[in-house]
Amino acid sequence: MQRQHPAAILALGVETFKNLGFAIVLGGIAGIGSFDLFRGVLIIAGIIIAVALLSLLIGLWSWAFFRYQYESDALHTISGAFLKKRRHIKSERVQTVNREAGVILRALKLTSIRIETAGGLQEAELYVRALRKEEAAAIEETLKGDVVSEDSAPDTVYQADTQRLFIAGATSGGSGFVALIGLAVIGQLIAMIPDDMMERVASWVLAGGVLIILALTISYLFSSWLISLVRYLIRYAFFTVTRENDEIHISHGLIVKRKLSLKLHRVQAVKVVEGLIRQPFSLATVEVEAAGGSAYESSQKFVLFPLLKRDQIGAHLDRILPEFNVDAEITPVPRRALTRYMIRGCGWFVLLTPLFYFVPETLFLLVLLPVFIVFSVLRFRDAGHALHDDLLISQFRYFARTRAYTFKRHIQALEWHRNILQRFRKLASLQSTVLSAPEKAAFKVKDISEEDVWALYKWYSRS
Repeated sequence: MQRQHPAAILALGVETFKNLGFAIVLGGIAGIGSFDLFRGVLIIAGIIIAVALLSLLIGLWSWAFFRYQYESDALHTISGAFLKKRRHIKSERVQTVNREAGVILRALKLTSIRIETAGGLQEAELYVRALRKEEAAAIEETLKGDVVSEDSAPDTVYQADTQRLFIAGATSGGSGFVALIGLAVIGQLIAMIPDDMMERVASWVLAGGVLIILALTISYLFSSWLISLVRYLIRYAFFTVTRENDEIHISHGLIVKRKLSLKLHRVQAVKVVEGLIRQPFSLATVEVEAAGGSAYESSQKFVLFPLLKRDQIGAHLDRILPEFNVDAEITPVPRRALTRYMIRGCGWFVLLTPLFYFVPETLFLLVLLPVFIVFSVLRFRDAGHALHDDLLISQFRYFARTRAYTFKRHIQALEWHRNILQRFRKLASLQSTVLSAPEKAAFKVKDISEEDVWALYKWYSRS
Protein backbone atom coordinates (compact mmCIF):
# COMPACT_ATOMS: atom_id res chain seq x y z
CA MET A 1 0.00 0.00 0.00
CA GLN A 2 1.27 3.49 -0.82
CA ARG A 3 0.30 7.03 0.07
CA GLN A 4 -0.40 10.00 -2.13
CA HIS A 5 2.26 12.62 -2.73
CA PRO A 6 2.40 15.11 0.20
CA ALA A 7 1.15 17.79 -2.19
CA ALA A 8 -2.24 16.10 -1.78
CA ILE A 9 -2.49 17.76 1.64
CA LEU A 10 -2.55 21.17 -0.03
CA ALA A 11 -4.90 19.94 -2.77
CA LEU A 12 -7.31 18.54 -0.19
CA GLY A 13 -7.08 21.75 1.84
CA VAL A 14 -7.86 23.92 -1.17
CA GLU A 15 -10.80 21.67 -2.09
CA THR A 16 -12.18 21.86 1.46
CA PHE A 17 -11.77 25.63 1.57
CA LYS A 18 -13.54 25.96 -1.78
CA ASN A 19 -16.47 23.85 -0.61
CA LEU A 20 -16.90 25.32 2.88
CA GLY A 21 -14.86 28.49 3.08
CA PHE A 22 -16.93 30.62 0.73
CA ALA A 23 -20.15 29.98 2.65
CA ILE A 24 -18.43 30.65 6.00
CA VAL A 25 -16.77 33.85 4.77
CA LEU A 26 -20.01 35.08 3.20
CA GLY A 27 -21.86 34.37 6.44
CA GLY A 28 -19.19 36.30 8.33
CA ILE A 29 -19.60 39.28 6.00
CA ALA A 30 -23.36 39.20 6.54
CA GLY A 31 -22.89 39.20 10.32
CA ILE A 32 -20.53 42.17 10.69
CA GLY A 33 -22.56 44.85 9.01
CA SER A 34 -22.71 46.82 12.28
CA PHE A 35 -18.90 47.23 12.47
CA ASP A 36 -16.91 49.99 10.81
CA LEU A 37 -14.98 49.30 7.61
CA PHE A 38 -11.51 48.77 9.16
CA ARG A 39 -12.70 46.41 11.89
CA GLY A 40 -14.89 44.56 9.41
CA VAL A 41 -11.91 43.93 7.10
CA LEU A 42 -9.85 42.62 10.03
CA ILE A 43 -12.65 40.26 11.07
CA ILE A 44 -13.04 38.95 7.50
CA ALA A 45 -9.25 38.41 7.23
CA GLY A 46 -9.29 36.50 10.54
CA ILE A 47 -12.16 34.31 9.36
CA ILE A 48 -10.36 33.52 6.10
CA ILE A 49 -7.11 32.60 7.89
CA ALA A 50 -8.95 30.41 10.42
CA VAL A 51 -10.91 28.58 7.71
CA ALA A 52 -7.72 28.10 5.65
CA LEU A 53 -5.86 26.55 8.61
CA LEU A 54 -8.81 24.30 9.40
CA SER A 55 -8.94 23.21 5.74
CA LEU A 56 -5.24 22.29 5.81
CA LEU A 57 -5.73 20.25 8.98
CA ILE A 58 -8.60 18.38 7.33
CA GLY A 59 -6.38 17.78 4.30
CA LEU A 60 -3.58 16.42 6.47
CA TRP A 61 -6.02 14.11 8.28
CA SER A 62 -7.45 12.75 5.02
CA TRP A 63 -3.99 12.25 3.49
CA ALA A 64 -2.66 10.38 6.53
CA PHE A 65 -5.44 7.78 6.50
CA PHE A 66 -5.69 7.10 2.75
CA ARG A 67 -3.63 4.45 0.96
CA TYR A 68 -3.97 2.67 -2.37
CA GLN A 69 -2.44 -0.16 -4.39
CA TYR A 70 -2.99 -1.22 -7.99
CA GLU A 71 -2.36 -4.57 -9.63
CA SER A 72 -2.90 -6.01 -13.08
CA ASP A 73 -6.46 -7.12 -12.35
CA ALA A 74 -7.64 -4.96 -9.44
CA LEU A 75 -7.22 -1.77 -7.48
CA HIS A 76 -7.38 -1.57 -3.66
CA THR A 77 -7.89 1.41 -1.34
CA ILE A 78 -8.03 1.92 2.43
CA SER A 79 -9.43 5.12 3.96
CA GLY A 80 -10.78 6.35 7.27
CA ALA A 81 -9.29 6.82 10.74
CA PHE A 82 -11.90 5.35 13.09
CA LEU A 83 -14.08 3.57 10.55
CA LYS A 84 -11.84 1.78 8.08
CA LYS A 85 -13.23 1.60 4.58
CA ARG A 86 -11.69 -0.92 2.19
CA ARG A 87 -12.60 -0.87 -1.48
CA HIS A 88 -11.60 -3.36 -4.18
CA ILE A 89 -12.19 -2.44 -7.81
CA LYS A 90 -11.89 -5.02 -10.56
CA SER A 91 -10.22 -3.70 -13.71
CA GLU A 92 -13.10 -4.89 -15.91
CA ARG A 93 -15.50 -2.62 -13.99
CA VAL A 94 -13.49 0.52 -14.77
CA GLN A 95 -15.40 2.83 -17.12
CA THR A 96 -13.18 5.88 -17.33
CA VAL A 97 -9.84 7.13 -16.06
CA ASN A 98 -9.76 10.94 -15.96
CA ARG A 99 -6.78 13.13 -15.11
CA GLU A 100 -6.70 16.68 -13.79
CA ALA A 101 -3.85 19.03 -12.81
CA GLY A 102 -4.09 22.52 -11.37
CA VAL A 103 -1.38 25.17 -11.24
CA ILE A 104 0.28 23.78 -8.11
CA LEU A 105 0.30 20.17 -9.33
CA ARG A 106 1.59 21.18 -12.76
CA ALA A 107 4.41 23.21 -11.16
CA LEU A 108 5.41 20.11 -9.17
CA LYS A 109 5.02 17.88 -12.28
CA LEU A 110 2.18 15.99 -10.61
CA THR A 111 -1.38 15.15 -11.56
CA SER A 112 -4.55 13.77 -10.02
CA ILE A 113 -6.44 10.75 -11.28
CA ARG A 114 -10.13 9.92 -11.00
CA ILE A 115 -11.28 6.36 -11.68
CA GLU A 116 -14.96 5.72 -12.30
CA THR A 117 -16.91 2.49 -12.59
CA ALA A 118 -20.35 1.54 -13.83
CA GLY A 119 -21.82 1.84 -10.35
CA GLY A 120 -22.97 5.43 -10.86
CA LEU A 121 -21.94 6.54 -7.37
CA GLN A 122 -22.09 10.16 -6.28
CA GLU A 123 -18.30 10.09 -5.97
CA ALA A 124 -15.52 8.45 -7.92
CA GLU A 125 -14.47 4.95 -6.91
CA LEU A 126 -10.91 6.23 -6.61
CA TYR A 127 -9.66 9.79 -6.53
CA VAL A 128 -5.91 10.20 -5.98
CA ARG A 129 -5.27 13.93 -5.74
CA ALA A 130 -1.49 14.02 -6.21
CA LEU A 131 0.87 11.52 -7.82
CA ARG A 132 3.61 11.53 -10.41
CA LYS A 133 2.52 11.69 -14.05
CA GLU A 134 4.44 8.49 -14.84
CA GLU A 135 2.58 6.63 -12.11
CA ALA A 136 -0.79 7.99 -13.28
CA ALA A 137 -0.03 6.84 -16.82
CA ALA A 138 0.98 3.40 -15.50
CA ILE A 139 -2.28 3.07 -13.54
CA GLU A 140 -4.31 4.11 -16.58
CA GLU A 141 -2.50 1.72 -18.89
CA THR A 142 -2.79 -1.13 -16.37
CA LEU A 143 -6.51 -0.70 -15.73
CA LYS A 144 -7.54 -0.02 -19.31
CA GLY A 145 -5.08 -2.41 -20.94
CA ASP A 146 -4.40 0.06 -23.76
CA VAL A 147 -1.83 -0.87 -26.37
CA VAL A 148 -1.27 2.07 -28.68
CA SER A 149 -0.61 1.10 -32.27
CA GLU A 150 -0.81 2.84 -35.62
CA ASP A 151 -4.35 1.56 -36.11
CA SER A 152 -5.52 2.86 -32.72
CA ALA A 153 -3.78 6.25 -32.80
CA PRO A 154 -6.03 9.05 -31.53
CA ASP A 155 -7.99 10.90 -34.20
CA THR A 156 -8.37 14.63 -33.49
CA VAL A 157 -12.01 15.44 -34.22
CA TYR A 158 -12.24 19.01 -32.94
CA GLN A 159 -9.82 21.67 -31.74
CA ALA A 160 -11.08 25.08 -30.69
CA ASP A 161 -8.87 28.02 -31.69
CA THR A 162 -8.68 31.28 -29.75
CA GLN A 163 -11.13 33.12 -32.00
CA ARG A 164 -13.77 30.42 -31.68
CA LEU A 165 -13.35 30.26 -27.89
CA PHE A 166 -13.61 34.04 -27.66
CA ILE A 167 -16.90 34.03 -29.58
CA ALA A 168 -18.18 31.12 -27.47
CA GLY A 169 -17.29 32.91 -24.24
CA ALA A 170 -18.73 36.21 -25.41
CA THR A 171 -22.07 34.59 -26.26
CA SER A 172 -22.23 32.02 -23.44
CA GLY A 173 -24.75 33.99 -21.37
CA GLY A 174 -22.80 33.49 -18.15
CA SER A 175 -22.66 37.23 -17.42
CA GLY A 176 -26.10 37.09 -15.78
CA PHE A 177 -24.88 34.63 -13.17
CA VAL A 178 -21.76 36.72 -12.51
CA ALA A 179 -23.88 39.87 -12.19
CA LEU A 180 -26.17 38.23 -9.60
CA ILE A 181 -23.20 37.02 -7.53
CA GLY A 182 -21.68 40.50 -7.73
CA LEU A 183 -24.90 42.13 -6.52
CA ALA A 184 -25.03 39.76 -3.54
CA VAL A 185 -21.44 40.59 -2.56
CA ILE A 186 -21.90 44.33 -3.11
CA GLY A 187 -25.05 44.29 -0.99
CA GLN A 188 -23.10 42.84 1.94
CA LEU A 189 -20.15 45.22 1.49
CA ILE A 190 -22.40 48.27 1.41
CA ALA A 191 -23.51 47.47 4.97
CA MET A 192 -19.89 47.92 6.11
CA ILE A 193 -19.40 51.37 4.55
CA PRO A 194 -19.82 54.30 7.00
CA ASP A 195 -23.09 56.21 6.69
CA ASP A 196 -21.43 59.58 5.95
CA MET A 197 -19.46 58.04 3.06
CA MET A 198 -22.63 56.42 1.68
CA GLU A 199 -24.44 59.77 1.86
CA ARG A 200 -21.68 61.49 -0.12
CA VAL A 201 -21.69 58.76 -2.78
CA ALA A 202 -25.51 58.83 -3.02
CA SER A 203 -25.49 62.64 -3.34
CA TRP A 204 -22.89 62.44 -6.12
CA VAL A 205 -24.89 59.82 -8.04
CA LEU A 206 -28.17 61.73 -7.67
CA ALA A 207 -26.51 64.98 -8.71
CA GLY A 208 -25.32 63.36 -11.91
CA GLY A 209 -28.86 62.30 -12.76
CA VAL A 210 -29.86 59.65 -15.23
CA LEU A 211 -26.57 59.75 -17.15
CA ILE A 212 -24.49 58.74 -14.10
CA ILE A 213 -26.89 55.92 -13.19
CA LEU A 214 -26.92 54.71 -16.80
CA ALA A 215 -23.10 54.85 -17.01
CA LEU A 216 -22.71 52.91 -13.74
CA THR A 217 -25.22 50.28 -14.90
CA ILE A 218 -23.52 49.81 -18.28
CA SER A 219 -20.09 49.65 -16.60
CA TYR A 220 -21.31 47.00 -14.17
CA LEU A 221 -22.91 44.89 -16.90
CA PHE A 222 -19.79 45.20 -19.06
CA SER A 223 -17.59 44.16 -16.12
CA SER A 224 -19.83 41.13 -15.49
CA TRP A 225 -19.62 40.18 -19.16
CA LEU A 226 -15.84 40.57 -19.15
CA ILE A 227 -15.45 38.41 -16.02
CA SER A 228 -17.71 35.77 -17.56
CA LEU A 229 -15.65 35.82 -20.76
CA VAL A 230 -12.36 35.42 -18.88
CA ARG A 231 -13.80 32.53 -16.81
CA TYR A 232 -14.90 30.79 -20.01
CA LEU A 233 -11.54 31.25 -21.73
CA ILE A 234 -9.65 29.93 -18.69
CA ARG A 235 -11.93 26.92 -18.34
CA TYR A 236 -12.06 25.86 -22.02
CA ALA A 237 -8.60 26.94 -23.25
CA PHE A 238 -6.88 24.40 -25.53
CA PHE A 239 -10.17 22.51 -25.95
CA THR A 240 -9.50 19.34 -27.94
CA VAL A 241 -11.68 16.32 -28.73
CA THR A 242 -10.11 13.08 -29.95
CA ARG A 243 -11.46 9.61 -30.57
CA GLU A 244 -9.46 6.47 -29.89
CA ASN A 245 -11.14 3.11 -30.58
CA ASP A 246 -14.36 3.17 -28.52
CA GLU A 247 -13.47 6.17 -26.35
CA ILE A 248 -13.85 9.93 -26.63
CA HIS A 249 -11.14 12.02 -24.98
CA ILE A 250 -11.85 15.65 -24.07
CA SER A 251 -9.05 17.87 -22.75
CA HIS A 252 -9.21 21.56 -21.83
CA GLY A 253 -8.17 24.11 -19.25
CA LEU A 254 -5.59 26.85 -18.79
CA ILE A 255 -5.13 26.96 -15.02
CA VAL A 256 -6.60 23.53 -14.24
CA LYS A 257 -5.78 21.08 -17.02
CA ARG A 258 -8.48 18.41 -17.37
CA LYS A 259 -8.56 15.28 -19.46
CA LEU A 260 -11.89 13.43 -19.55
CA SER A 261 -12.51 10.02 -21.07
CA LEU A 262 -15.92 8.79 -22.17
CA LYS A 263 -16.74 5.35 -23.56
CA LEU A 264 -19.12 5.49 -26.51
CA HIS A 265 -21.60 3.05 -25.00
CA ARG A 266 -22.15 5.46 -22.08
CA VAL A 267 -23.57 8.17 -24.36
CA GLN A 268 -27.32 8.28 -23.74
CA ALA A 269 -28.30 11.47 -25.55
CA VAL A 270 -26.84 14.27 -27.63
CA LYS A 271 -28.05 17.85 -27.14
CA VAL A 272 -27.68 20.77 -29.53
CA VAL A 273 -28.09 23.97 -27.50
CA GLU A 274 -28.62 27.35 -29.19
CA GLY A 275 -28.55 30.36 -26.87
CA LEU A 276 -30.52 33.54 -27.45
CA ILE A 277 -27.43 35.38 -28.68
CA ARG A 278 -26.03 32.47 -30.68
CA GLN A 279 -29.18 31.39 -32.48
CA PRO A 280 -29.40 34.40 -34.86
CA PHE A 281 -25.83 33.67 -35.96
CA SER A 282 -26.53 29.92 -36.47
CA LEU A 283 -24.14 28.99 -33.65
CA ALA A 284 -24.66 26.13 -31.20
CA THR A 285 -23.03 24.07 -28.45
CA VAL A 286 -23.14 20.26 -28.59
CA GLU A 287 -23.33 18.36 -25.28
CA VAL A 288 -23.80 14.70 -24.38
CA GLU A 289 -25.54 13.01 -21.47
CA ALA A 290 -23.52 10.08 -20.13
CA ALA A 291 -24.65 7.19 -17.92
CA GLY A 292 -22.74 6.04 -14.87
CA GLY A 293 -19.66 7.64 -13.40
CA SER A 294 -19.33 10.10 -10.57
CA ALA A 295 -20.72 13.55 -10.06
CA TYR A 296 -18.05 15.44 -11.91
CA GLU A 297 -18.21 19.21 -12.29
CA SER A 298 -21.26 20.75 -13.92
CA SER A 299 -23.27 17.63 -13.07
CA GLN A 300 -21.30 15.48 -15.51
CA LYS A 301 -22.26 17.71 -18.42
CA PHE A 302 -19.88 16.74 -21.19
CA VAL A 303 -19.41 19.62 -23.61
CA LEU A 304 -18.49 17.91 -26.86
CA PHE A 305 -18.16 20.98 -29.08
CA PRO A 306 -18.23 24.41 -27.35
CA LEU A 307 -19.12 26.27 -30.54
CA LEU A 308 -20.03 25.17 -34.05
CA LYS A 309 -21.91 26.56 -36.99
CA ARG A 310 -25.24 24.76 -37.25
CA ASP A 311 -24.36 23.37 -40.70
CA GLN A 312 -21.04 21.99 -39.35
CA ILE A 313 -22.57 19.83 -36.60
CA GLY A 314 -23.37 16.89 -38.89
CA ALA A 315 -19.82 16.65 -40.25
CA HIS A 316 -18.30 16.62 -36.76
CA LEU A 317 -20.82 14.10 -35.41
CA ASP A 318 -20.06 11.82 -38.36
CA ARG A 319 -16.50 11.46 -37.10
CA ILE A 320 -17.36 10.71 -33.49
CA LEU A 321 -21.05 9.72 -33.06
CA PRO A 322 -22.37 9.09 -36.60
CA GLU A 323 -25.56 7.35 -35.43
CA PHE A 324 -26.77 10.66 -33.92
CA ASN A 325 -26.27 12.60 -37.15
CA VAL A 326 -29.90 12.69 -38.27
CA ASP A 327 -31.55 15.62 -40.04
CA ALA A 328 -35.27 15.10 -39.44
CA GLU A 329 -38.05 17.62 -39.88
CA ILE A 330 -39.48 18.74 -36.54
CA THR A 331 -43.25 18.36 -36.07
CA PRO A 332 -44.31 21.55 -34.26
CA VAL A 333 -46.93 21.70 -31.56
CA PRO A 334 -50.38 22.64 -32.93
CA ARG A 335 -51.47 26.29 -33.15
CA ARG A 336 -54.14 25.75 -30.49
CA ALA A 337 -51.29 25.30 -27.96
CA LEU A 338 -50.25 28.96 -28.28
CA THR A 339 -52.86 30.04 -25.72
CA ARG A 340 -51.39 27.69 -23.10
CA TYR A 341 -47.85 28.92 -23.76
CA MET A 342 -49.04 32.52 -23.35
CA ILE A 343 -50.86 31.71 -20.10
CA ARG A 344 -47.79 29.95 -18.66
CA GLY A 345 -45.51 32.80 -19.65
CA CYS A 346 -47.65 35.84 -18.85
CA GLY A 347 -50.43 34.59 -16.56
CA TRP A 348 -48.69 35.70 -13.37
CA PHE A 349 -49.20 39.36 -14.40
CA VAL A 350 -52.94 38.76 -13.92
CA LEU A 351 -52.26 37.40 -10.43
CA LEU A 352 -50.37 40.59 -9.62
CA THR A 353 -53.33 42.82 -10.45
CA PRO A 354 -54.33 43.34 -6.77
CA LEU A 355 -50.73 44.34 -6.02
CA PHE A 356 -50.80 46.86 -8.85
CA TYR A 357 -54.01 48.35 -7.43
CA PHE A 358 -52.96 48.61 -3.77
CA VAL A 359 -49.28 49.38 -4.41
CA PRO A 360 -49.17 51.58 -7.54
CA GLU A 361 -45.35 51.77 -7.37
CA THR A 362 -45.21 48.17 -8.61
CA LEU A 363 -46.72 49.13 -11.98
CA PHE A 364 -43.17 49.45 -13.33
CA LEU A 365 -43.18 45.63 -13.54
CA LEU A 366 -45.44 45.95 -16.56
CA VAL A 367 -42.43 47.02 -18.64
CA LEU A 368 -41.39 43.35 -18.47
CA LEU A 369 -44.65 42.17 -20.06
CA PRO A 370 -43.38 42.47 -23.69
CA VAL A 371 -40.32 40.39 -22.78
CA PHE A 372 -42.50 37.60 -21.36
CA ILE A 373 -44.76 37.73 -24.40
CA VAL A 374 -41.78 37.33 -26.76
CA PHE A 375 -40.41 34.40 -24.72
CA SER A 376 -43.82 32.70 -24.71
CA VAL A 377 -44.07 32.98 -28.49
CA LEU A 378 -40.51 31.69 -28.94
CA ARG A 379 -41.19 28.69 -26.71
CA PHE A 380 -44.31 27.91 -28.70
CA ARG A 381 -42.57 28.22 -32.07
CA ASP A 382 -39.58 26.07 -31.05
CA ALA A 383 -41.45 23.23 -29.32
CA GLY A 384 -41.83 20.02 -31.27
CA HIS A 385 -40.62 16.48 -31.89
CA ALA A 386 -39.53 14.09 -34.61
CA LEU A 387 -39.08 10.34 -35.09
CA HIS A 388 -36.43 8.70 -37.25
CA ASP A 389 -36.51 4.91 -36.97
CA ASP A 390 -35.45 4.27 -33.35
CA LEU A 391 -34.34 7.84 -32.67
CA LEU A 392 -36.54 10.33 -30.82
CA ILE A 393 -35.82 14.04 -31.27
CA SER A 394 -37.29 16.43 -28.70
CA GLN A 395 -37.08 20.18 -29.17
CA PHE A 396 -37.98 22.74 -26.50
CA ARG A 397 -36.86 26.05 -25.06
CA TYR A 398 -36.43 27.51 -21.59
CA PHE A 399 -33.98 30.27 -22.40
CA ALA A 400 -31.84 28.46 -24.96
CA ARG A 401 -33.37 26.30 -27.68
CA THR A 402 -32.44 22.65 -27.07
CA ARG A 403 -32.76 19.75 -29.47
CA ALA A 404 -32.18 16.36 -27.79
CA TYR A 405 -31.46 13.15 -29.72
CA THR A 406 -32.19 9.89 -27.88
CA PHE A 407 -32.40 6.29 -29.07
CA LYS A 408 -35.31 4.17 -27.86
CA ARG A 409 -32.95 1.70 -26.21
CA HIS A 410 -31.59 4.50 -24.00
CA ILE A 411 -34.96 5.87 -22.88
CA GLN A 412 -35.64 4.68 -19.33
CA ALA A 413 -39.17 6.07 -19.19
CA LEU A 414 -41.54 7.78 -21.60
CA GLU A 415 -44.27 9.62 -19.72
CA TRP A 416 -47.23 11.60 -20.94
CA HIS A 417 -49.77 13.51 -18.93
CA ARG A 418 -52.55 16.04 -19.42
CA ASN A 419 -54.68 18.18 -17.18
CA ILE A 420 -58.31 19.18 -17.64
CA LEU A 421 -57.51 22.18 -19.82
CA GLN A 422 -55.20 20.12 -22.04
CA ARG A 423 -57.89 17.45 -22.39
CA PHE A 424 -60.33 20.15 -23.54
CA ARG A 425 -57.91 21.20 -26.30
CA LYS A 426 -56.79 17.61 -27.10
CA LEU A 427 -53.21 18.26 -26.00
CA ALA A 428 -50.73 16.44 -23.77
CA SER A 429 -47.15 16.82 -22.56
CA LEU A 430 -44.48 14.20 -23.24
CA GLN A 431 -41.29 13.58 -21.25
CA SER A 432 -38.48 11.17 -22.08
CA THR A 433 -35.95 10.25 -19.37
CA VAL A 434 -32.46 8.85 -19.83
CA LEU A 435 -29.71 7.82 -17.44
CA SER A 436 -27.19 10.50 -16.62
CA ALA A 437 -24.72 11.26 -13.85
CA PRO A 438 -25.35 12.09 -11.12
CA GLU A 439 -29.08 12.28 -11.83
CA LYS A 440 -31.43 11.39 -14.65
CA ALA A 441 -31.88 13.76 -17.57
CA ALA A 442 -35.40 14.55 -18.76
CA PHE A 443 -36.52 16.15 -22.03
CA LYS A 444 -40.05 17.52 -21.91
CA VAL A 445 -42.15 18.90 -24.76
CA LYS A 446 -45.37 20.54 -23.64
CA ASP A 447 -48.73 20.58 -25.42
CA ILE A 448 -48.19 18.06 -28.21
CA SER A 449 -51.31 17.02 -30.09
CA GLU A 450 -53.10 14.02 -28.63
CA GLU A 451 -52.65 12.00 -31.83
CA ASP A 452 -48.89 12.49 -31.86
CA VAL A 453 -48.60 11.52 -28.19
CA TRP A 454 -50.41 8.23 -28.80
CA ALA A 455 -48.19 7.54 -31.83
CA LEU A 456 -45.06 8.11 -29.74
CA TYR A 457 -46.42 5.97 -26.91
CA LYS A 458 -47.08 3.08 -29.30
CA TRP A 459 -43.63 3.51 -30.86
CA TYR A 460 -41.97 3.21 -27.48
CA SER A 461 -44.18 0.32 -26.30
CA ARG A 462 -43.54 -1.75 -29.42
CA SER A 463 -40.87 -4.38 -28.75
